[in-house]
Amino acid sequence: MATTFWLADAVDECIYAFYHAFMTRSTPDSVISIETARRRLGRSQSQIATALGITQGHYSKVVKGQAPLSPALEGRMHEWLEANAQPVVLDAGAHRMRELAASIRMQCIELMHLADRVLDASPAGTEG
Repeated sequence: MATTFWLADAVDECIYAFYHAFMTRSTPDSVISIETARRRLGRSQSQIATALGITQGHYSKVVKGQAPLSPALEGRMHEWLEANAQPVVLDAGAHRMRELAASIRMQCIELMHLADRVLDASPAGTEG
């Protein structure tokens, strides 16, 4: 059952990233990663915010793209992710699922970048 989480995480991460690509036009990978880990671990935004040394309100704004992600906060996010990574022993099938999940994630990131280019290239004020 744990092996299905890799695929579910990849799809969840893809949907989250794609949504934020259109809502905020840019979501740092570290925000996507920490939100995915937070949900997988069943932690609240408040718990993660406390661990990062910020308020839940500020964390929420960073996640929504309503507040900038400072280099210091991004560094603390990476540290939290490293400290809270859960090692998983994978069999061949689970290993392949993890590879596919990583591929899906990379394709979602590429899709976000392409969407940004298309939106940036669209003339302002044109009607469709």
